[in-house]
Amino acid sequence: MLRPWLVPCFVGAIFATTATAQFTPGNAILLEGGALVELDLSTGTVQNRIPAPLWFEFEQPIVMDRNNADIVAVLDTGVRNVVRVSPAGAVNRIAQLPGPAAALAFGDDGLMFAASTQAGPNLYRYGSTQPTTLYPAYVNDAVIDPVTGDYLVDDRIAGRIVRVDRVTGAVTSLAIPISTVGGTAGALAASPRGGVLAVAGLFSLQLVDRSNTQIGFLSFASQPKVDVNPVTGDFVILPETMFYSRPASIIVVAPDGTVKASWPAPPALDVAVYGMEKVYGRGAPRPGTGYEVRLAFTRAGAGKPYAVLMSAGGVSPGVPLSAGRWLNLVPDGLFSWTATIGDLAPYLRGMRGTTGTGGTATARLLIPSGTPVGTRLFASAIVFDPAAPGGIDVGNTIAIVVR
Repeated sequence: MLRPWLVPCFVGAIFATTATAQFTPGNAILLEGGALVELDLSTGTVQNRIPAPLWFEFEQPIVMDRNNADIVAVLDTGVRNVVRVSPAGAVNRIAQLPGPAAALAFGDDGLMFAASTQAGPNLYRYGSTQPTTLYPAYVNDAVIDPVTGDYLVDDRIAGRIVRVDRVTGAVTSLAIPISTVGGTAGALAASPRGGVLAVAGLFSLQLVDRSNTQIGFLSFASQPKVDVNPVTGDFVILPETMFYSRPASIIVVAPDGTVKASWPAPPALDVAVYGMEKVYGRGAPRPGTGYEVRLAFTRAGAGKPYAVLMSAGGVSPGVPLSAGRWLNLVPDGLFSWTATIGDLAPYLRGMRGTTGTGGTATARLLIPSGTPVGTRLFASAIVFDPAAPGGIDVGNTIAIVVR
């Protein structure tokens, strides 16, 4: 489909519309042609529609930016620019892809990685230098595994889901029966709740656990898209894309396969859960070096007490909170220390404090020089906010992989 008014003159420019909006954390953001649509998942109502002066191509992904406020998306296959879109509609180019996009995400170092559907090496990490190749195959989708911090990749040619080790780059095939969803996955999502995977295919989506046991199976009339709420662990599924004439909908499914909600929705290309990526990492987690755990609790704002919590034991079973939320950390010795004491100079600093402008804060870790490469630590945070359920706002969990 040619769109001559969308030409590369947009590259590197910043555009603004007259729209003003603030999306609500936990709502779904749907990618329409030329707009982002906010849908309240508790009521099924459209809250905002933010026009952006660009058109997105078929199967282009959207994800939350590290500032937990903007949406990162891809502009038109012919241009292949990765852009940041604010809730006000401002668009800013941040990278350019070598081919059509299949996935976008951010690793524990705060750097973006992207997958392309072109043949050849096409899973890349973007930093201050040239993109680094992570997986040399035809990729259909890729996500960060919340259980290990590794990459989970759909190898389209081989018809398999693989894990790419964050330290060694070693590739391990997962025995997930993707043949039941059309021979290749169309989208992946991984829940911190038990590590359940959602694998979407041509006309269906299955949920499988880490023992490769099928938990749930949903059939659709077209290829679905899926994202995960990293706090509740629920999957948000867009069964129909805007290139199909059938009525669109959106479905919320728990990791145990229970359908929690189903609503009519505008036709769209992709879906992302908004504003729940409140914790992210910055820096290279290497022995003897520093590493930052950054907070972006945008709705809480400034002046709220916070605590950064950690675990060496992983994300599940976690600690249940009100309103279906979880603090996805295993309560072990490291968790107890950070929950009751906080700092441990010089290794843990800023584990407690008060949020600054925009609900931001930074905790700093010093990884001991003798830490074995491959060690995995997990970090999350809570903010004491009277406006949050139970007075506690909770963030996602990041896996910090020492390498």
